[in-house]
Amino acid sequence: ALAARGFATVCLEELGWAEQIAVFRRARVVVAPHGAGLANLAFCAPGTRVVELVGRAYFNPVFWRLAALRGLDYRPVLARAEGGAAAGQIREDRSENKRDLTADVGAVLTALAG
Repeated sequence: ALAARGFATVCLEELGWAEQIAVFRRARVVVAPHGAGLANLAFCAPGTRVVELVGRAYFNPVFWRLAALRGLDYRPVLARAEGGAAAGQIREDRSENKRDLTADVGAVLTALAG
């Protein structure tokens, strides 16, 4: 769904530090799961839209705070982790970070639309 809208998949672990900075500086929109790679939001231009996919059982506001400091348009989308919390449950469970996430495409597109 995102590729059809012009989005490119970027694997940050395959890029050097300078390349990661360049990717985030050029980005107008970032859609990504919660993870260390989002520390690169520090290099985004103000106004960049950020859609963070977050597990229902582990919501850490660190990237929301970073986005606020940088003047980014932050929009979290709750995603279901395989074997994770059921809908409506939000709690702090760090094991959620190691699970695959499944996000509702409609929710992501709504976050992108504004």
